[in-house]
Amino acid sequence: HMDQTIQHILSQTPIQGILPSGWIEKHVHALPSVLLFITELNLSNTLYDQAVLESHLASTIENLQLSCAKKRDVSIHLVILVKNYDTSDKVMLLHERIGSIKTVCRLNSGNISVLHYKHKQQLVSNNSSAATTATTTTTSTTSTNTNASLTTSSNMNANVNITYNTNELQKLQSTIHECSNLYYLTQVRRFKRKYSLLHHEKIPQLLPFAIRYCIKIAIFYE
Repeated sequence: HMDQTIQHILSQTPIQGILPSGWIEKHVHALPSVLLFITELNLSNTLYDQAVLESHLASTIENLQLSCAKKRDVSIHLVILVKNYDTSDKVMLLHERIGSIKTVCRLNSGNISVLHYKHKQQLVSNNSSAATTATTTTTSTTSTNTNASLTTSSNMNANVNITYNTNELQKLQSTIHECSNLYYLTQVRRFKRKYSLLHHEKIPQLLPFAIRYCIKIAIFYE
């Protein structure tokens, strides 16, 4: 009886096409598999400045989380840039402030990566016609930075060479890769469940849906 009801409905409103227009482009270029946030933590900041940073981070993360559809469980990852330090008291301070960020932003330790960096400043002749400003280019969903210390000063009299810890960068790359893979495998499982419940063998009119799910599964695997 259920099969007859479905056949009657499909006879009244036949399926138009296989995939919605722009579906592939949307998932390849628009929808994220990971929400990556980047901020710089200045250990010289006052507690007030720290609180402002934490509040801004928390609201930004929450707003972007709410913008994602519930059916897409996108991982959140926060990258904290910290300038290299030489004293042991800075280590304790760093742990305290990261702990505070975790609490305010409601993140687990696995959702946070710390990148230590150092920079060497080399003077550039004022007469040089090729004086440039070194910048850091990062592909991410959002970047929050209260102190733009990763760039040179606006007078362009200096060239800043920024160096990150290679092991930390490799670990971050691996973490983001795993989060992204998990997102797409979750989507695969979701559409496999839909495919298994379709019963298109009994209802030929549902074949376009079966083809649609197969294409989506293949795209997510790819």
